[in-house]
Amino acid sequence: MEVEAQVVVGDVTRPDTLPGAVDGVDAVVFTLGSDGAGKVGAESVDYGGSRTARIALKARRWQRG
Repeated sequence: MEVEAQVVVGDVTRPDTLPGAVDGVDAVVFTLGSDGAGKVGAESVDYGGSRTARIALKARRWQRG
């Protein structure tokens, strides 16, 4: 079985960058890291970014029908 991966960059703090990043994907590997701003950074980047990406994936699913 041939395995292929494609790196696509999206900014999880900018939802407008995510639809193209999740289009046609089978899996997402997160390498998130907050900016050292403590709890605020963790909430906006780590937790918030994961949530934003899940929303983009869910929207993609509904668009396909």
